[in-house]
Amino acid sequence: RFAQSIPTLVAADFRNILDSFLKKNDLKLKDFEAFACHPGGAKVLDALEDALEIQRGDLADSRSVLQDFGNMSAVTVMFVLERMKKALPTQKTLATALGPGFSCAFLAFEPA
Repeated sequence: RFAQSIPTLVAADFRNILDSFLKKNDLKLKDFEAFACHPGGAKVLDALEDALEIQRGDLADSRSVLQDFGNMSAVTVMFVLERMKKALPTQKTLATALGPGFSCAFLAFEPA
């Protein structure tokens, strides 16, 4: 069951967790050209766009997967990556997924 508190948790905690990942891997958020995010819900995507400092609607592929398939847990990000596969070889992309107990997973894709 999807907790209604997830958007609030994303707003409060996601950026700190992301910043820790970026620092540990010597990465900077501004270096990423695209984001593939697990679409946990429309409000979750809004909170992710705020945390990533991008415009509303920039997570278009995540939103379209949410519309077409719904939230299928953290693995839904794989459907987003499938939609983005043409851009992945040319854009530095950060994939994010949310899991149980508000866990976060990240994966950075470098252009070929």
